[in-house]
Amino acid sequence: QSSKVIAISNFISVNDRPISNKEKLVIWCGRLETNNKRVDLMIDIWARVCKEHPEWQLALMGLEEAKGLPEYAQSVGAENIEFTGLVKAEEYYQKASIICHTSLSESFGLVLVEAMNYGCVPIAFDSFPACKDLIPSDCGYLISAFDKKQYAEVLSNLMNSQGELQSRVPKCKEYSRKFNEEDSLNKWIKIIENSKHK
Repeated sequence: QSSKVIAISNFISVNDRPISNKEKLVIWCGRLETNNKRVDLMIDIWARVCKEHPEWQLALMGLEEAKGLPEYAQSVGAENIEFTGLVKAEEYYQKASIICHTSLSESFGLVLVEAMNYGCVPIAFDSFPACKDLIPSDCGYLISAFDKKQYAEVLSNLMNSQGELQSRVPKCKEYSRKFNEEDSLNKWIKIIENSKHK
């Protein structure tokens, strides 16, 4: 008997433009809060690596829901951070080299796939079930849940290795195409068509 459960992922609008002009920029994208998205963990991790990599910048993209984050960043020694507010994410995806993710949990993690489609290499905590489907080992890095030391080491090593970064960019872009709009919509159409015959 066939299963009555079908998994249909969220989807992205695939960007077919060639990848170029990547900068020494790390991005984090989401609501700037400390309960689930845990932007504070990103600031802590950045504080561990920023002085070794003064040529790199971190952009925290999103509305600042937790108060005092710039002051917190200053207190832990996290430098070269831009708090962008609400911005057009694609403009940052195009120029960023790395996307970091620090949430406690997610249902999917769409920003990771969106950024990978623009050639950003992802790093995330292995903290929610979809992680392993979103980030295969040849594309990005999964970190033991909430191990800031390991996360900082992986991030620092990647920032040090342009060759490693560049080798993963086309793999990220290609893998992200798996989540294209057409395939997801076709699955929905098939379900609707099958339901008409029951």
